[in-house]
Amino acid sequence: MTRHSRHTPVSFRNSGHNRPGLASKRSAFVPERSTEGGERNRGERSMGVDYYKVLQVERSAKDDDLKKAYRKLAMKWHPDKNPNNKKAAEAKFKQISEAYDVLSDPQKRAVYDQYGEEGLKGGVPPPDSSWSGGQGHEGGPTTFRFNTRSPDDIFSEFFGVSGFGGMPDMGGSRAGGSRAGGNPFQRSMFGEDIFAQFRGGAEPSAAAPRKAAPIERTLPCTLEDLYKGTTKKMKISRDVPDASGRTTTVEEILTIEIKPGWKKGTKITFPEKGNEQRGIIPADLVFIIDEKPHTLFKRDGNDLTITQKISLAEALTGYTAQLTTLDGRNLTVSITNIISPTYEEVVKGEGMPIPKEPSKKGNLRIKFNIKFPTKLTSDQKTNMKRSQATVLVPCLGSPAKLPFAPLLLQIPSITVTALEGGMAVQPEEIFSKFFGFEDWGPGNGPKKAAAIVRTLPCTLEELYNGATKKLKISRDVLGASGRKSTVEEVLTIEIKPGWKKGTKITFQEKGPDTRRGVIPADIVFIVDEKPHSVFKRDGDNLIVTQKVSLAEALAGYTAQLTALDGRNLRVSIDSVISQAHEEVVRGEGMPIQKEQSKKGNLIVKFSVKIPKLTSEQKTGIRMLLTSL
Repeated sequence: MTRHSRHTPVSFRNSGHNRPGLASKRSAFVPERSTEGGERNRGERSMGVDYYKVLQVERSAKDDDLKKAYRKLAMKWHPDKNPNNKKAAEAKFKQISEAYDVLSDPQKRAVYDQYGEEGLKGGVPPPDSSWSGGQGHEGGPTTFRFNTRSPDDIFSEFFGVSGFGGMPDMGGSRAGGSRAGGNPFQRSMFGEDIFAQFRGGAEPSAAAPRKAAPIERTLPCTLEDLYKGTTKKMKISRDVPDASGRTTTVEEILTIEIKPGWKKGTKITFPEKGNEQRGIIPADLVFIIDEKPHTLFKRDGNDLTITQKISLAEALTGYTAQLTTLDGRNLTVSITNIISPTYEEVVKGEGMPIPKEPSKKGNLRIKFNIKFPTKLTSDQKTNMKRSQATVLVPCLGSPAKLPFAPLLLQIPSITVTALEGGMAVQPEEIFSKFFGFEDWGPGNGPKKAAAIVRTLPCTLEELYNGATKKLKISRDVLGASGRKSTVEEVLTIEIKPGWKKGTKITFQEKGPDTRRGVIPADIVFIVDEKPHSVFKRDGDNLIVTQKVSLAEALAGYTAQLTALDGRNLRVSIDSVISQAHEEVVRGEGMPIQKEQSKKGNLIVKFSVKIPKLTSEQKTGIRMLLTSL
């Protein structure tokens, strides 16, 4: 029950009749104001507490503004949140609650706006009004009583419970009330107490029931469940008060119908299935679909993907995938195309059901992991590279010339040509005039203008070898007579080997000098790296990708490269080159900026070109690869 504070009643003259129903409208009580009275009232109000200032709101604040301000300040100043300064926090919390109580009540606010705190509490009569503020009898004066609500009651009105355990001498309830000694909470089928958040909760204000926050739990489902649909039954236990108010534990079975095509994150809500407490609307119980990993398939929206491991012979000559679908059907997918490492076979309508159109399905995408031979003997390599394009076919008993051989063996090696202009000095006009200074405003001593930032494009050769760049600038300066003139200057930048994108070079106070009391701006150049046609930079490493034929990948390959400093570089690879193979050449990367005698690595990657084959060629290559 709300406890009323004791304050001196304030009497108002009545027109002789009561008008119930006006208490909820601010327009119900608006005392007339005279200019003289208004001046006097402002003086009185200044002697009391400024409730608007307490809540940190404007005088025109609406109900939503008041609620937002109260929520923020009440959480900040609740005594239980300030154990080291509890006494001061309690006083502040009471004041915040009183301010909200007055300003959120249209009648109290109307009195306060005209007469201030002293008038509200101290008995200053208002002008004539047709509003009846109390329980007076007909024909006599009515009485407006200033009754404040308990700070704890106001707090629980907002937050559902007293929040921090109640406050002494405020009429609030304490946490751990009627339910603290009740039956222990039952553990749910999830292995934990899903209603534990209500343990020890205080009784909320009966006048303003609040709904408890939703209780969310994951619902793990297999991919088969989500493909075909299924029914899951979940047993829960929760506390419910009986007619006498005693708490009893009841069990209930919840049935969830999983629909085909449901996705991870789908929510199933059972309204008000949480623990029941007096004054609190039970929480909703929300299950959120989670998808268990599958051993074969992965889901991508409405599509399914699967990866098949195949041999190189199968990739070149044909492959048939034998699959078992999520609903148990046998699925045969024949692929006659050449299968490259990036190839995907799409089977229409064999993906997941589409939730909004269960009669339709997404696609099945089959990806491939091609297994290359681990190594070849010298004889096998020789036979693959014979100048007459002869391939040893063991089943024929002698070397045979096959029509597919030229396609496999006669693609030349790729040679990277040197780039020009590695260390050329190219003066550039960066800008002709600087502008856009900040207005620094008043202050003591000269201020410095904001830095002027420009990019400095550099080639990869310049950042590898080092270079000198000369940049001509022109800027305005004030002479001794105060006249402005334009001067030109050449700035020299020494690019150091190993510099990276983002390196900054600063020329101090080289900006325009046209404002008295302002120090000229610094000019800052930021290194930017131009794209290279062959190499890519990765920190201190360089990366190059070589396209090779299948024969070169199997029988051996020599990369012919031109380094960024013009040297010819040969990299011989004897091992079988798969699509994921990388050859690391140590010390052939970029110079290390802080240790320029050292360099990073050169990483050679490969793109293996898979050829197209005729039926006869497929037969021959199948024989060859089987022998390997």
